[in-house]
Amino acid sequence: MNTVKLSLPFLVKIAVILPGSGVFLCVVLSLWYHKELVTGTHCKVSNYLPSISAASDHPPEVYVWRTCIGVHSSFRYLFGYLYYRFYSATVSNSSCNLHYFIKFNFFCKFAEVSSLVMSAAVSSIESWDYHVMSFKFFILFALLHMFCTCYIFFKLGEIRYNQKNYQSLRMKIMFLLLSILSMFLIAYLYWRHNKYCEPGVYSVFAFFEYFFVYCNIGFHATAIYDFQDVNFEVSLQSIQYTGLKKLPMDF
Repeated sequence: MNTVKLSLPFLVKIAVILPGSGVFLCVVLSLWYHKELVTGTHCKVSNYLPSISAASDHPPEVYVWRTCIGVHSSFRYLFGYLYYRFYSATVSNSSCNLHYFIKFNFFCKFAEVSSLVMSAAVSSIESWDYHVMSFKFFILFALLHMFCTCYIFFKLGEIRYNQKNYQSLRMKIMFLLLSILSMFLIAYLYWRHNKYCEPGVYSVFAFFEYFFVYCNIGFHATAIYDFQDVNFEVSLQSIQYTGLKKLPMDF
């Protein structure tokens, strides 16, 4: 039987590289082709960086962004499902009552990825309200998912201690805290830009918007350690996961 065998860490790297490079390319391309258009605001003051929404509004940037988000989302859905299976298998062998929390975390993961896909599918030029609403939902569910994941890792660590898992948890907590900090700075800088119309403030807002997205990417990149012993096999007849009997988090 002809099969293709891929390691999950390899797929995680693809899922991390696509949105990370997508943000970078969209910003560079938008400044190269439409600098005045993407850095201008209603305040009509000097700015130097576009927001992610502005950087992905026009061709060719919009095609780069939609391709990167669309392709990487399939991997993100897969990882969310695998995490759900791993968490559920661990809890079923213990007295820890986390079943509902694990299900809620899976919902947040699904909603996070879906909101990001919707925000990429409809640009702010096509529908400002829809695009902004989708991006706000992305931020909300991304933070909820990160918090739930950290809590689940902490509780499962109490069931069975493992040093590697706590190292992964510390990285997750770091990215969660940085994401929360950047979210407050984004809200403050957006308010300040609209309130006072100061030169450069919108650019600082855009920078922390990038920072939030890269923190989110970094958080999901920790799956490289969590899935290090899992392989993904695809054949003409079936799709199989190997390494599931030994949980990659090894709780």
